[in-house]
Amino acid sequence: MGEFDLSLIEEFRQRTSLYDRNSLQFKDKLYNAQQWQEISNKLGYDVSILKDRMLQLRNRYNLEKRRMEQLREEVPGKYHESPWPLYDSLQFLSNHIKARRRYKSILPVNNNHKEEDSQMNDSGNDYSAMGPDDNAAMVDDDGDRDESQSGLQPYPNGLLTVKVEDDASEEQGSEEEAVESTNDYGQQMLQRQQQQHLQHQQQQHLQLQQQQQQLLLQRQLAQHQQQQQQLQQQQQQNSRHSARISKRHNNSHSNHNQNENQRPLRLPQLTSTPLAGGNAGAATKRLHDNDELYNGVTASKIARSSNPRENKYNAFGNFIASSLLDLPQKMALELVEKFTSDIVRALTTKMDIMEANAAAAAEASNTNDDHQQQQQQQQQHHLQHRNNHLQNSEQ
Repeated sequence: MGEFDLSLIEEFRQRTSLYDRNSLQFKDKLYNAQQWQEISNKLGYDVSILKDRMLQLRNRYNLEKRRMEQLREEVPGKYHESPWPLYDSLQFLSNHIKARRRYKSILPVNNNHKEEDSQMNDSGNDYSAMGPDDNAAMVDDDGDRDESQSGLQPYPNGLLTVKVEDDASEEQGSEEEAVESTNDYGQQMLQRQQQQHLQHQQQQHLQLQQQQQQLLLQRQLAQHQQQQQQLQQQQQQNSRHSARISKRHNNSHSNHNQNENQRPLRLPQLTSTPLAGGNAGAATKRLHDNDELYNGVTASKIARSSNPRENKYNAFGNFIASSLLDLPQKMALELVEKFTSDIVRALTTKMDIMEANAAAAAEASNTNDDHQQQQQQQQQHHLQHRNNHLQNSEQ
């Protein structure tokens, strides 16, 4: 509450048109309303609340000022400090508030009217700080004047006396009411601040939850995109491996068929001896044997084209195709991808083994060639040495 009151007092002090009767805008209602609205925008409270609070602070300051003046009159020459912490902050109102005079002596009747008139003028200027329209809402000393006049008692000599006890008790009651109203207002403001702080925390918590949900969705989306990219890369890699293996398989199969087709069918040659006696029967038998051999080779080729193993695999492929057609597309594609990966892996392993075996065979053949060359060189050297020896012996 102290910081709020200090802020309100500072904003009020900067706007002299709200409390200085000498200001040009003192009677300008629209301008003063705009000034109060600016204070409301800065402090975040309604204008009516700020006006009520400033009125309470001003009344409390007036009571505290009168109490301090009374202490100075009772104990002159001693420095008195107000225990109210906001008293010094409101000192700028001292020149704009004229406290009502208190009469503790007996005054003549003639002078009483003059002093009463001056008292009315002073009390009318006491609470002009809130502007012309707010003077009715302020606590004015004119209300106390009627009670003070009711306490005047005439004497036989025509003099009047003033009851000082009523003013003291009235001042004490007003001060207590101001303190109570200040405490109540402080509690209300504290509750409002707590509610605003709670609402602010709830808004921050809601914003934090929304940000966390957005981050989670972004992460899930990024993971899904990454998985899709990995799946596409794997499919491309599998397709490349499949194309490579199928190309090798087709090349090897075509080479094998070409070799089979180019291999000549070797048939026994017929002799050109004359067909006489037993030789004619032997020739006839030989022709029959050649026909059987040709028929056997042809039958083996036909059997090779209709291999049971190949037929079995073809039947299995048809079964797989019909089964995949009955399944959902996504599940079928996953099974095809898995089966293709396994086949590609197996064929890759087979090709690696074949390449390793071919390399080993080539190395072995190179070794055999080297060994044969060495043997030939040794034989040539031995023959040359023998020829030289024979030439030497002949000589």
